[in-house]
Formats: sequence, structure tokens, C-alpha cells
Amino acid sequence: MKKTILSLVSTLVFFFTALPVSAQTVSTFSNSSTVSTNSQLKAPNHLQSLTVTPQMNRLQQRAQQELTRRLTALQTVQGKINNLKMLSTDQKASLSAQLQNEITSLTMLQTKIQSDTTPQTLRADVQSILSDYRIFALFLPQLQILIASDKLANITDDLQVIAGKLQTRISTFPLQGNELLPLQNALSDMQSKLANAKQQSQNSANLVIGLTPSGYPGNKSSLQTARTDLQTGRQQVIAILQDVQTIIDGLTTLGGQSSSSTLSQ
Repeated sequence: MKKTILSLVSTLVFFFTALPVSAQTVSTFSNSSTVSTNSQLKAPNHLQSLTVTPQMNRLQQRAQQELTRRLTALQTVQGKINNLKMLSTDQKASLSAQLQNEITSLTMLQTKIQSDTTPQTLRADVQSILSDYRIFALFLPQLQILIASDKLANITDDLQVIAGKLQTRISTFPLQGNELLPLQNALSDMQSKLANAKQQSQNSANLVIGLTPSGYPGNKSSLQTARTDLQTGRQQVIAILQDVQTIIDGLTTLGGQSSSSTLSQ
């Protein structure tokens, strides 16, 4: 049983490293990166009246860097969609198609920007990186929240199995009576928190699954609420592990008392 607990702790550590990434990355992508991108991709006004200039070349280079950054980020999460257990086959297919469409569109935009010959066209194409795609502002945060939601759901499923095993241990324990009441209370608390954590994972996924770039920034609050739900779910898991430890320690202590009682008879 102790080995099982250690395994759970290891899983939880992995979950903790994954979950804040979604929140921190969302914040970084949607705020600081967007700010720097805005300043980097802002075409100087005087380009509107010029032909091909060194300034245009520099803007093209910066645009290529930003497009490559977005494409790399999308390709990194592309293979993870089909592993999301909490999404239906249709939902995963829709997300995969949307992601591939974003990759295709950005790749085409890369080619177009590189071949732009007028400042006006270049300016419009560069601005579309931010206004039309919302990769860092919405799409990647949406996917990262779904991945974190799925991890939370998987962990609660694993902990539910552990709860069943603990219930069996308590029910079949040699000593029965008031000595086991604190352990049964801890198990009841664990079951309640498991249900809450599971609900938080589902809530966060439901909030973001249907978001689209065209709805941004109006749908930004859905991302924020989903991150709050995930944080609540994570706090529930921390409390659940404390309940598990309480039960394990209690069974160990009572087991020693049961052995001593048996030997004295």
C-alpha cells in the first residue's frame, strides 16, 4: 500500500508540473508575448508610402520568426489531442482538424509575407498574425487547459481505485468499532473531494472546448474561469492525498495494536 501511495505522489508531482504550465503559459502567451509581438510586428507608418525597403525586409524577418514560433508550438501539442480521454471521438477530430487548419493557414501566410512587395500588403498580412489567428491568446491556452483537465480526470480515476481499496481494508480490518471512525470519516471526505475534483475537470473542459478565435477577446473570461476550476481541482487532490495518508497511518497504528492484543491473549 505504501508503494501505491508513493506512486500516487509521483503522479501528482507530474500533474503539478503540468497544470501550472497551462496557467502560466496561458498568461505568458496572452500577455507578455503578445505585447512583445505587437511591438515587433508593428509596421512603421512611413512604410505605407514606400516600396521595398530595408524596413520591410526587417519586418518580414520578424514576422517569419513569429510565425515559426506559433507553428512550432502548434506542432508540439498536435500529437496530444488523440490521447485526451475525456473528449469524444468527434470532439478530438474537430480539434485536430482545427489545429491542422491553423498550421496550414500559417504556413501559407509565411509564404505570402515573404513574397509581399508593397508596404500596404505586408502591413495587412503581418497584422493578421495577431488579429486573425489568436494562437497564443486563445488556441494554445485552450488546448493546454484541455490537456490539464484530462490529467486531472485521470488522477481522480486513479484515486477512486485507491479509495475502493482503502474501503476494503477498513471494512475487513480485525478491529471494528470507534477506533475506525476517524478513518471512515477521512475516507468519506476523500470521496467527496474526489467527486468535486472530477467535476472541476469536466467544468474546465466544457468551458473551453467550443471557443473560437473569432470570439476573442469576449471569450477570454472562459479561459480564466477554466484555469480557476483547474486550480480548485488541484487543491482538492492535495487534500485527498492528505486523507489517504491519514487512513494509511491509522491502519498501520491500529494494525500494531491488533497484533499486540492478539499476542497478549
